[in-house]
Amino acid sequence: MKLWFLRTYVIFFLMPTLPVQAAPLRCALPLSHFFEEGSRPQTELKFEKGMRYRVQLKSDPSLYNLKYKGLSAEGDHILHEFIGTKGAYYRIPMEDIFAARPKGMAYTHFERWLNTAKEMILKSQALARQLFLPIQDLAQKESAVQVVGTGRSSLKGAEQIAERVYGFDQHFLSLGFQRPLKTLIWYEDRSLLPDFYGPFALNAEVINRPSQKIADATISTGRDSQYVNDTSLLLHERTHTLLNRTYRSEAWVLENVRFEEALSDFFSAHWLDAPVIGDNGTGSAIRNLKTREARLGLRSYNRKDLLSLQEKPEEHLDSLLISHALWSVREALGKELLSESLKLIVDSLNKHHQSYQESLRAEGREYTEGPSAATYDLEYTLVVLKKLNQSDWQKTSVDEVISRLVQEYQLSDTRIERLAQKLQKSEADFSYVDHANDENNIKAWRYGVAGLAVDTAIIASPIIYGLTYLF
Repeated sequence: MKLWFLRTYVIFFLMPTLPVQAAPLRCALPLSHFFEEGSRPQTELKFEKGMRYRVQLKSDPSLYNLKYKGLSAEGDHILHEFIGTKGAYYRIPMEDIFAARPKGMAYTHFERWLNTAKEMILKSQALARQLFLPIQDLAQKESAVQVVGTGRSSLKGAEQIAERVYGFDQHFLSLGFQRPLKTLIWYEDRSLLPDFYGPFALNAEVINRPSQKIADATISTGRDSQYVNDTSLLLHERTHTLLNRTYRSEAWVLENVRFEEALSDFFSAHWLDAPVIGDNGTGSAIRNLKTREARLGLRSYNRKDLLSLQEKPEEHLDSLLISHALWSVREALGKELLSESLKLIVDSLNKHHQSYQESLRAEGREYTEGPSAATYDLEYTLVVLKKLNQSDWQKTSVDEVISRLVQEYQLSDTRIERLAQKLQKSEADFSYVDHANDENNIKAWRYGVAGLAVDTAIIASPIIYGLTYLF
């Protein structure tokens, strides 16, 4: 217990400005919605007076946090009565509610804070290794990518990593994406220490002090023996570095964490022709883009319906809404046509979001932090894909995919069509320019120094604890 508070103290007092990627905004909006005939609830709705529920209305992209009051009648309609989070009173016809789930299943603010604190600590320790741990060259396919590690690391494994990243880079460079001038990949397949943070990409200039090697970006394969050689995870992290050298940080696909995670999963799966991330031959993937199932820790989740978003709000899990839509369109278009269109898709996601937000505001909706963020990301993805199919692909199979997803998530075909027609492309240029994200460099050093302090405190604490009995 003493050790845990010591670690927390180091993080929150020695490192007050740690770089945390900005969370995507979510929405909280009035109960204005668009109904379609023929929609039926998936399950029998049962409410208990006084309990809070996450409620999904038919053909409405929002999720509502409502407290149930009881039943009433108006003409031929039976109405459910609710109280909103700000005290607003709602009477909703029974036939207009598609599904509901008790709000009590959602994670608490304390659990979210605890998970964030733990992630900050572990990431700082992982980054400290990149800055202060002695390394040696293991493999290099070309000057842009170098695999490094300790004396225990496998040379054969490092060479395979260099080959995989080289082939991946060449493909996406040919599609119009860019990469950092120099990337160091930390490969620790035979580490004596366990892995607590896992694979990650750092998009900042890093100088490894013992070797004086400088890199514009780094990738850590982690230390988990089950995943350290997993190609899908490696290419997921490589995609982060490609996106961060193709676009500036204010581009929507980087500003919104769910979109960046979804694209990183999709690029990897698209290149490997397999819709799974972190399978490693186990048959149980960390994330499956086709089935929308995922594992996080010891628990399994899915994103097959919108109310599942409250089980554990987490960017990697919620990104499955987007990556599943992209994978479904890939199946409709084929790998070759999707590859030709991939840069167009990502550019469109960046350039049309301002127009989409304006459409929401015109309806009295606002894209702000709230329970509906992931559902709006899904709707926006479908709207952009609909727009591209109208202007570029003109494939009936893509329309069928979009209609299937609209039906599964109980959104609105007419709404998607209308929003797609209203989309206007922004003239803003989101292309990456040199030194556009230089602020990440200082933040990376704050992370690393804090991680070094944590590691020092962990090593020193038993000694200090023992000295208290001597003096």
